[in-house]
Amino acid sequence: MHSCNTQRLHQSLDMAKPATLFRTRENAAPAAPATTFATAEESTAVEQDSGSTAPGGGHEIELRIPPSGVVDLVGAQQMWIGQGFAGRTVPMWAYLTTVHAVVDGEVVTTAVSRMTTVDLGRLTMRGARTGLPAPALPAVNPNPSTGAVVAIEVDRTAARAGLVTLLGHHLALGPDTAGTRVALRIEGGLIHAIAGNHVIKTLPNPLNSNDTGRLTRVRRATKPLPPPPPSGPQRVHRRVPTDGVVMVAGQRLRVGRTYAGTIVTVVVEDHHFRVLDGTAELSLHARTTTKPIRNFNAHRPRER
Repeated sequence: MHSCNTQRLHQSLDMAKPATLFRTRENAAPAAPATTFATAEESTAVEQDSGSTAPGGGHEIELRIPPSGVVDLVGAQQMWIGQGFAGRTVPMWAYLTTVHAVVDGEVVTTAVSRMTTVDLGRLTMRGARTGLPAPALPAVNPNPSTGAVVAIEVDRTAARAGLVTLLGHHLALGPDTAGTRVALRIEGGLIHAIAGNHVIKTLPNPLNSNDTGRLTRVRRATKPLPPPPPSGPQRVHRRVPTDGVVMVAGQRLRVGRTYAGTIVTVVVEDHHFRVLDGTAELSLHARTTTKPIRNFNAHRPRER
């Protein structure tokens, strides 16, 4: 190779030797920088500096609720809104700590966020608005690392027998709560069942620290515990059948065929049953039974 550059004549160089034409480069170009790969922490910092997360605000995007009632946020988190809202387009507010679902200006669902800065960046790429204030208080992690007792609330609907299921644990609230939407306030070793701005029952908390960490749709308890319902006679509701006779605690009460199909209120006193249609008293019956009341709500007649 040395003789080729210093002794051999090249036709492409007009019969000159390569060594005679070689010149050193005084202003050599700088070497290309080495390719480096940023770590996950550095990538997160770059995303925060580039504005993929909104300081002092979150990301809001409008999503259409599918028939299942479950909304998917860029594959990072799923939220149950409800099948009753299927087909509607609702705003979803998301940040690193909290996700809110807003329907008609009211927050219907709040959950602890599992999204990262990368997921928020994907929301921005899909048209999410950034820097918007939160529509409600942030979600609370039901299993805080500080160990402090935090009062949280979850909503559940009581079954026909008055049972509410919470992570496999059955809480008996009573037959009078069948079909009622109740708020379960979990505070330390107690669970308070709240309905109609009253504490209808207080039960021991069967959940441990690991169970509370699995709860979803949790919100912070911001209001003081409401008082229990006022004492007084019980009230039950009955739909008057075609024969005009309703039954309460195993006792037949004749109301009259004129009121067939009407839902009446029966006031259960110690010695009497008072049948009311609104505020008008229809009949008064002496109480001859001491059986407990099992059904409190009027049911629709069976279709034949």
